[in-house]
Amino acid sequence: DLPVYKTFGANAGSEIGFLKVLHWMQDCIALHQRCAKNSSTPLPRRVLDLESLNAKDNLSVHESDNETGRYMCLSHCWGGSKYPAKTTSLTLEQNKESIPWDSLPKKFQDAIVFTRWLKVRYLWIDSLCIIQDSGQDWLESVKMVDIYRNSFLTIASTSDGGGLFYPTLP
Repeated sequence: DLPVYKTFGANAGSEIGFLKVLHWMQDCIALHQRCAKNSSTPLPRRVLDLESLNAKDNLSVHESDNETGRYMCLSHCWGGSKYPAKTTSLTLEQNKESIPWDSLPKKFQDAIVFTRWLKVRYLWIDSLCIIQDSGQDWLESVKMVDIYRNSFLTIASTSDGGGLFYPTLP
């Protein structure tokens, strides 16, 4: 049985909150065989490369060629809002070069900061890693179960708006 933790202090997105998650991850790797062997799994076809660990540096879409590594996923609600942060046939080459930080929604920015903070190089976000207007690319959506299963950690965002981290109410 895995323990359930609910206490992050005043803000889950603070350094204290991140340190707590890092501690839990280290415990998982040390104490759970499945977590320990999840350090190098097949990368999805495309991932966001966060190699630069500076918080607001631009990132890029990386096309994996049967590479292995550690990556995280963001599971998020698309909602009904205007959605500019996606990869299409027209934007793929540009996104492989650079995705400007300011073009990303707050929840994507939070997921990137959190992933970089945990020193994980790759992040998979469906809207940026699947070519949204390609029927051929969407045929690979059947692999999503493996993408989530093989991820080192999956971040879940349960609402359409805002970021991932909110202050805790007293």
